[in-house]
Amino acid sequence: MLQVLHNPRCGKSRSCLAFLNDSNKKYEIINYLEHPLSEIEIKKLLKKLKVNPIAIVR
Repeated sequence: MLQVLHNPRCGKSRSCLAFLNDSNKKYEIINYLEHPLSEIEIKKLLKKLKVNPIAIVR
């Protein structure tokens, strides 16, 4: 199942959910503003994405 790290105030994040709803994909929403990722979860995510931390910083 897909996990979406969601920010309800972000247009791109809302567009992502709309796309997933239109495609009937099953997904879990994680509001990372209310439930921040732990250091271990961030490291796992970076490893899956195969990127350095600076790549995910705005």
